[in-house]
Amino acid sequence: MEPEALEDALASVAMFAPAPRPVLRALAEAGRMAHLPAGAVVCREGEPSDCMFLVLEGEVRVSREDAGHAVELARLAPGELLGELGVLDGAPRSATAVCVTACALFELPKAEFMARLASSGSVELLGAVLATIAGRVRQTSQQLFDKMLAERTLQAEMEAERHRALGELVAGVAHELNTPLGVANTGASLLERAVQQTALADAAAASRDATEALEDILEAAELVRRNIARAHRLVESFKSVSVGHFVDRRETVDLRRAVDEVVDLFRVRARDARIAVEIDDRVPAGRGGWTGYPGRLGQVLTNLLLNVERHAFPHGEGGRTRVELSATDEGFVLAVRDDGVGVPAALREQIFAPFFTTARDRGGAGLGLAIVRNLVVDGLGGRIEVESSAGEGTCFRVLLPREAP
Repeated sequence: MEPEALEDALASVAMFAPAPRPVLRALAEAGRMAHLPAGAVVCREGEPSDCMFLVLEGEVRVSREDAGHAVELARLAPGELLGELGVLDGAPRSATAVCVTACALFELPKAEFMARLASSGSVELLGAVLATIAGRVRQTSQQLFDKMLAERTLQAEMEAERHRALGELVAGVAHELNTPLGVANTGASLLERAVQQTALADAAAASRDATEALEDILEAAELVRRNIARAHRLVESFKSVSVGHFVDRRETVDLRRAVDEVVDLFRVRARDARIAVEIDDRVPAGRGGWTGYPGRLGQVLTNLLLNVERHAFPHGEGGRTRVELSATDEGFVLAVRDDGVGVPAALREQIFAPFFTTARDRGGAGLGLAIVRNLVVDGLGGRIEVESSAGEGTCFRVLLPREAP
């Protein structure tokens, strides 16, 4: 390459652009041209950073070793620098560079560059060098942030898939339990009717022992039927863990009205539990229209309120609960806030897991919040968040799109 063309190439690079023409000429004279075939190694990770390269022709792949595998970091085109940070900070090469195609490179030794930089007296050139360093640091920070964000997103997706798969499994098992429960219920009813038949009752009346035996059988049959009914209710709860088993119609409703209906129904239980419930509606007038599945939303709010009754005030001491409604650019936020006992930090990560409960001794099945999460995420296309500290109450916040998918 002609000296003048090389000077122009250097001037096109942001780090060298502020340099006066004589400095560019001196830099061009201090380096050398290198013509490399495709596949040639320009520099290797861990080598001393004794020079930098300017790509003039071709393409260079930059990669790092990770667990024995080469991870591509970038591809450099004509006009881009390679190895300048190592020259500036003195650290070994942080990556390996290989020619993807035949390449023409300008190689500038570190000693020559530093000498020209010191003797140039150009504040602009020094500023450009510092800007290059800052830009690379910012770029690296952004790449690290993007990687961490991608890992968190993947982790969240995997967790959601785990909950979804577990929900489908539970719902499937529950469906299979329905048949034997139905048979057992029918058998208990037949037994009860048979014992109550007039002829059998008359025959047993002649013997006190027979009468007591019949009474025991009737009591046992009633006990069986009650527990079968309880098991059936549990099965229905298990099936609700999977959104696929929840039938609902998509429609446009007034969100405040839908919330009012659920809260009004809950107030009967709340009164007995000494819980004061209020609604704080911050949605501007005329902006409360929501398109989605009212039945699913009602189930979500009902379960959150029942969760307050069972867990926020476990000893029946009562308290206050506020249902908050607000609008965002994307949709709505429905929050249920209480001033109860709160959730310890160690348990917050587990509260949405199926079958996790701190109230097993009070009949808790550990499905209420699992159902809520699945309905919000899979059934309404939203998100659910929780804020809580032990002794300071809890707030469940449901973020809903203006139109559910």
